[in-house]
Amino acid sequence: MTQSSHRTMIELGRPQFGVVTRKQLLKTGFTGSLIDHHLRNGLLWPVFRGVYVIGRPAELRKTIWMAATLAAGPGSMLAGLSAAEYWGIVKYRKMLTVHRPSGENRTMVGRSPAQAPLRLYLRQRPSIAELTASPEGIPVKTVPGALIDIAEVLSDRALGAAISEASRLGYLRAGGVERILEYGRGRKGVNKLRNHLRFWSPESMNVLSVLETLFRKLCQVHSIEMPLSNRMVCGLKVDFLWPKERVVVETDGFSFHGDIVSFKRDHNRLSTLTRNGYLVLSFTYWQVTETPEEVAEAVLVGLRTWGK
Repeated sequence: MTQSSHRTMIELGRPQFGVVTRKQLLKTGFTGSLIDHHLRNGLLWPVFRGVYVIGRPAELRKTIWMAATLAAGPGSMLAGLSAAEYWGIVKYRKMLTVHRPSGENRTMVGRSPAQAPLRLYLRQRPSIAELTASPEGIPVKTVPGALIDIAEVLSDRALGAAISEASRLGYLRAGGVERILEYGRGRKGVNKLRNHLRFWSPESMNVLSVLETLFRKLCQVHSIEMPLSNRMVCGLKVDFLWPKERVVVETDGFSFHGDIVSFKRDHNRLSTLTRNGYLVLSFTYWQVTETPEEVAEAVLVGLRTWGK
């Protein structure tokens, strides 16, 4: 292999996270026997059939995602849980999902960095331009598109967590939420998605945890005035604040901060806020999810009576 052809291969793979396909190499003048020679010698490493990474096995997640979309063919994109993982709204998933505009539904098996099987699920789905993106050169469904997909497969609680993370990261905007439901019309999980998104508001972008999202839902269901989220009070960041009533709600408590140092710190917070005229109510995950009526009643009483 000449230095020139080596350089050609490197340049071909540079914008693709070091990934090239057999078709791309043949198009640039490589022969099949030369490609096979470099597969034997370790200059090319197979990921999926006809898709290789240059120089070493595929290690980076983005390299594997790029390989998956190239293996699926033109117009393909990361979708479902893979797209959600790309945007950081769900955690690492072993499975890979790619949607493509044509071709039968099938499963491809490739090789991971440890040479363990990589399972790629190919699904034929129509492409919607508004729900596709190509950051870093990797074709992927947008966050709204990913949410529509994962609503079909995630549990209700896991879907709520993904929506909360998408909001925290700033991927959900006023006006965009309605479009998600429009594009998802007729899809299997759209009712579950609608149930979660009806609680969303721009203030949700300041919500830092799933528990805090659940508390905002509780406020809406029980007609409690929506609080401000994650605001500074007396030099402390509090979970929820009603500034006029001077009421603070913290959604964690000792069951969350389960060590003595955190326990003392939380009590110092309580002392600081109380000395400055704030009522502080703390609720655990169990209280918010299992006894929401009692939580709502405590908040309503506090808002009605404190500082009167």
